[in-house]
Amino acid sequence: TDEALLGFDSLYKVKPPLRVQSDVDALIDGLNDGTIDAIVSQHTPHEIEYKDVEFEIAEYGIIGLQTAFSLAVKAGLSVEVIVQKLAINPRNILSVDAAIIAEGQKANLVVFDVEEHWEYTKPVNLSRSANSPFIGHNLKGKVLLTCNNKKVFKS
Repeated sequence: TDEALLGFDSLYKVKPPLRVQSDVDALIDGLNDGTIDAIVSQHTPHEIEYKDVEFEIAEYGIIGLQTAFSLAVKAGLSVEVIVQKLAINPRNILSVDAAIIAEGQKANLVVFDVEEHWEYTKPVNLSRSANSPFIGHNLKGKVLLTCNNKKVFKS
């Protein structure tokens, strides 16, 4: 929530800006009731010199690909809603064919464990950037493996 901004930590400087808890609750309700179609990470990597400055002149944005699933779990969204909003609906919105799991097809899939607890640290961060306020945090729900276009990424 916007309380994270009280310390003027530029890692929390994002667009749209962080809001009060009632706004966060309304977003979660919108995801659950279908008002909101998709979740995006707004993954915005920055070199440290663009974030490690005074709050007012720091760039907006954080890296979010590795933590999006865990943060959706933390928000209390069901697995069904998370998959729908992170994977299925974005494909539909962008008119991308659904991934097919079948012999002879490219494996485009994600394997995850909703119950796994893990610590997001700099060594496990797969981004070339480290502008995340969640580095050093313990998270629940982990993406274990991603297969996309004949490439396999293990977490």
